[in-house]
Amino acid sequence: MAVAIAQIVETEGTFTENQIQDLLNSLLPVLHFIHSHNVIHRDIKPGNIIRRADKQLVLVDFGAAKIATGTALLKTGTSIGSPEYIAPEQARGKAFFTSDLYSLGVTCLYLLTQVSPFDLFDPGEDAWIWRQYLAKNPVSEQLGKMLDKMIENATNRRYQTAVEVLKEINTQVAIDLAVPQTISKLVKPAPTPTLTQQQTYNWQCFHTLTGHKNLIYSVAFSPNGEVVASGSDDKTIKLWGVEDAQEIVTLIGHTNSVYTVAFSPDGLMLASSSHDKTIKLWRMKDGQEIRTLLGHINSVYGAAFSPDGEIIASCSWDKTIKIWRVQDGQEIRTLAGHTNLVYFVAFSPDGETIASCSWDRTVKIWRVKDGKLIRTLTGHTDSVRCIAFSPNGDFLASGSHDNTIKIWWVKDWQEVLTITGHSWYVDSIAFSPDGEILASSSNQIIKIWRVKDGQEICNIAGHTNSVYSVNFSPEGEFLASGSSDKTIKIWQNTMFV
Repeated sequence: MAVAIAQIVETEGTFTENQIQDLLNSLLPVLHFIHSHNVIHRDIKPGNIIRRADKQLVLVDFGAAKIATGTALLKTGTSIGSPEYIAPEQARGKAFFTSDLYSLGVTCLYLLTQVSPFDLFDPGEDAWIWRQYLAKNPVSEQLGKMLDKMIENATNRRYQTAVEVLKEINTQVAIDLAVPQTISKLVKPAPTPTLTQQQTYNWQCFHTLTGHKNLIYSVAFSPNGEVVASGSDDKTIKLWGVEDAQEIVTLIGHTNSVYTVAFSPDGLMLASSSHDKTIKLWRMKDGQEIRTLLGHINSVYGAAFSPDGEIIASCSWDKTIKIWRVQDGQEIRTLAGHTNLVYFVAFSPDGETIASCSWDRTVKIWRVKDGKLIRTLTGHTDSVRCIAFSPNGDFLASGSHDNTIKIWWVKDWQEVLTITGHSWYVDSIAFSPDGEILASSSNQIIKIWRVKDGQEICNIAGHTNSVYSVNFSPEGEFLASGSSDKTIKIWQNTMFV
């Protein structure tokens, strides 16, 4: 049963600092979402924040919400909202995005003190005196300063966006990635892992697979998790058993380096792309080549199946992306717009969009049904080498030769997080099946990051040369990596042991 936090504080007492941080981490992404769609809530207060039966915090009652377009923000209107919690400018009939931040800040003061906001402000001194009411519930200097800035009287002295507040809370550029599917249904962020929780993300080498004669560019798990495929500079593809580490078969047919291997969603086919300018489809049951897709005029770096398995997207040094029909290998259309070679392509989980990344430092988003360019994402300062959609389709990650990983919010294609920590090019990235962690490779190192805030939680070393590909198994128990040391390593998450 859902309960308003106004009622909770009456029965359970004041909130602690950790509870306030949890509240802010839960609600600020909602404000980022509605503000990015030009909506101001205008009535944030304890009575409009509920705790659901599953303990998740949700912002409700958008009856006072206002669309802020054009000059609407500058117009004086009727004062809306609860007098104790609204910002001074809102009391005068003007509401801004930062007015919601003010109300959220005042709400936090009430939760910390259980005292009416009217009594937390001294009009004679024109100052907030909320610290006098903390009693035995002290807060850190950092949180205190942050709340003071949220409740500044002058709008230009407050935080201007929800993301700015989140940066302060999480110490580096961080935004909760559990963004609501709808405004009224917020998925609460996972709590900051304790040391014990972080230790579950230790990865031990389970198998080292040897047999390729040259570097490995790509690795992929079959949908049932029983097979790993690898594509190599030695022009071959190998299939390996995950449990016994035995080579099953070697697929021969490409006349140059194999850059990408990808399983069809049903696991019946494997696609491979090559420096020989082709994409090949292979039948998994016997390793026989089904057909070769011809049309690119230069090396084909990436290939990906759509979620329904009916089409394939490929990308090339020829600066194009091509979409092919799997059934007969016919080219459906060519997407042109990048100004340099295209490294990688990925379908969104709903199959409606394709993302591509390029040497031209951009990520482009295309609509599948007609090939229309929807958006160009800029922000990386060097080539964008790899991309991946989160399993729920809410986010896109990109890895670059600028040594960073960026997370983009699919709802509005805004950058919400930059992950730093690699000292060299980021060559591959992959989301875990639950979307909570992200793996990346750079040079000889694989790093595991917490998606929520970009914190590094594991550093995996073991390869003796650059790692060009990482991928999780379907259940998340294993992580496969392919390297220029000519080996594939399968790492096991110790939480499954």
